Amino acid sequence: MILMYHGVVKSQNNDISVNHLSLRDFELQIAYFKKNFDIVSLDELFDKSHIKSNHRKKTLAITFDDGYENNYTNAFPVLKKYNIPATIFVVADCIQNPGAILWYDYLDILKEKINYSILPGSEVPLASKDFNKLRKISNLRELRVFLKTLNTRDKKIVLETLLPFEKYQSLLAKKDKEYLKLLSVSQMKEMLESGLIEIGSHSLSHPNLDILDQKEMIFELAESKRLLENGISRTINSIAFPDGAYNEQVKHLSIQEGYRHLLAVDLRLNDDRADRAILPRYCISNTTTPESNFIQVHMAFRTLGF
Repeated sequence: MILMYHGVVKSQNNDISVNHLSLRDFELQIAYFKKNFDIVSLDELFDKSHIKSNHRKKTLAITFDDGYENNYTNAFPVLKKYNIPATIFVVADCIQNPGAILWYDYLDILKEKINYSILPGSEVPLASKDFNKLRKISNLRELRVFLKTLNTRDKKIVLETLLPFEKYQSLLAKKDKEYLKLLSVSQMKEMLESGLIEIGSHSLSHPNLDILDQKEMIFELAESKRLLENGISRTINSIAFPDGAYNEQVKHLSIQEGYRHLLAVDLRLNDDRADRAILPRYCISNTTTPESNFIQVHMAFRTLGF
């Protein structure tokens, strides 16, 4: 089975974001998994995934989505301590825009500043969705769901309407960067040199790929691969689909663009189980205890194991 993490922070605060696990809990989990499972690289797990095994221990691979800097500062030392391989799927915009903040982090950090009352009378020029749906949004949950239906251009327009970038730059500068900052090229290279870490793509800008038109899909897949490969001087073989969102076209175009390993959350298509290129993952909870996570990981083998 493949485990999916996001961030690892020294001091966990779910009021800021629920995407990050505390460093203490992360090390407890890694120590437990080291003792009770075989932990292998993602490449090795793909090789094993369609072969019946008689191994005494269940086998895991560790992955991280998004590419937060805290993967380097906090998670990487723990992985080195326990000699654990892992793959980090990076939102590649961080290479061309070193100060980039992921759109959902921007939304979470500034959620208390959103004035939904401006939406009913707004004229937001959206290309991919009728802005009349936007006018009816009245809370953060509805807004998040709506934003996932938009391409990158329209998402930026909506965020700029509700949370003007220039207005909030000084406020963002005061926020804890541990929850926001993405990896640098030098940090990725250092981790790669350890032999424990591999880098994969998590798209260019973290859209739900299955809602994009073909031209946008190809751009997200190809440009993220190009930026990462040019930055770290390694071939990028794997991609994790943002939000676990994909369809047959996304799979086909990913293979066409040179990805060999495709990572989902839940498998969505009828032929996925027989497809050697795609595997599901189990998302580790950041809002429960390590002991609860241990139990849930064992139970998840029934549905997400292979």
